[in-house]
Amino acid sequence: MVKICKGVYIHFTTILLFVFCFINRKLEMVLLSYCTVFLHEIAHLVAAVFIGLRPSHIALFPFGTNLKLKNSLVYSLSDEILLYLSGPLLNIVFSLFCLPFLSKNLYFRFFYYNNLALFIFNLLPILPMDGGMVIKKILTLRVGDRRAGCILKTLSLILITLLIILEIYL
Repeated sequence: MVKICKGVYIHFTTILLFVFCFINRKLEMVLLSYCTVFLHEIAHLVAAVFIGLRPSHIALFPFGTNLKLKNSLVYSLSDEILLYLSGPLLNIVFSLFCLPFLSKNLYFRFFYYNNLALFIFNLLPILPMDGGMVIKKILTLRVGDRRAGCILKTLSLILITLLIILEIYL
């Protein structure tokens, strides 16, 4: 991992991805995609600080970003839901903000679709997506942690299989 600035790291393979995209003249679109995902993680970071968690760092990987926390003990379900839904909520706000500018600029359109896709994808009840984590936390209160994990793993497998089948036939 290479340190970009305090609290932000980038994986070496991500740098290789950026170089590859630069050579193929696609760097601006990849950077805009990373901007979308990075802002999503910043929303999680703000929510984490708001509920009293301490952030460690944000890491940029070839297929996304990840917020690491120093402590992860959350005392209430509402705080956990706020933590997990803050990223997707920011994505839908940015999508709505871009709506008036869709016909004017390719970059706004790309930013709009990135945020909309990230919003939808992250709310799917698939682990470890934000929607899957929210459902797991709610199920844990009803049926316990072990059964909630089994239910969500099964649901995740079914949904991923359906998504793959849809992709094959569409």
